[in-house]
Amino acid sequence: MAKLNVEKRRDNLEKFLIYVLGVAPDEFGLLPDKDGYVSFKELLGAIKQEDGFRGVTEGSIGEILNLPMNKSPLERAGNRVRVRPDLANFELTPPTARPKVLYLGLRPTAWPSVFEHGLRPNPLEDHIKLFPSKEAALRVCSRHCPTPVIITVNVSKAEAAGHRVEAYSERLYRADGLNPEALSGPPVQPRAEGVEAKAGPKAELPGQSLSMAVEPVAHHGKKKGKFQDAPDWKIRTRIDRRKDKG
Repeated sequence: MAKLNVEKRRDNLEKFLIYVLGVAPDEFGLLPDKDGYVSFKELLGAIKQEDGFRGVTEGSIGEILNLPMNKSPLERAGNRVRVRPDLANFELTPPTARPKVLYLGLRPTAWPSVFEHGLRPNPLEDHIKLFPSKEAALRVCSRHCPTPVIITVNVSKAEAAGHRVEAYSERLYRADGLNPEALSGPPVQPRAEGVEAKAGPKAELPGQSLSMAVEPVAHHGKKKGKFQDAPDWKIRTRIDRRKDKG
């Protein structure tokens, strides 16, 4: 009986992997490369979010990869995996309209640097994944970060800067880079003049809710107001000087 249960679970996982990798990878926030491969780590993270497959391990998928006599539906190349091409049957639905904004998730500690310098693809990838909804971006990013921030991407501003933003399907888009002016998200604390930012993660406020983190309220552009963009120490110095003159 135990053996039958093991075989049944493996059979269910095998069928599910064929669907994830060979039919609708975009449904799970996965973007295969030109040869149909996705990162083994990305695949495992996506599977573990699904009911009935939360206990899947790398070893579980390895058992299917190592089935004898070429019976495995999967193929592996280094740290990437795909369904066999003869089993693939992608059902990707193209978008019906061009979106004005898209979304991506980031670690809170990464956002200040991205806000200032923009974003480039991971060295192991050739694209940045973008999503048509905040919920989809949050779901995918939360696989690697428990409290991600959601960033809004202005598609027109990205393309005006020379970046390519294109649809993989109606659920998933990709970009070859993103300039700072195209991005907006949570407020970014300005650095004091003459003080270098210290390395290391920035502590989050206790009890900070996820809903607070996803509101896109910081925008690029010149701020108005006499001292609005000045650091606190400079404002205090100006006030003290006025008192001395009085």
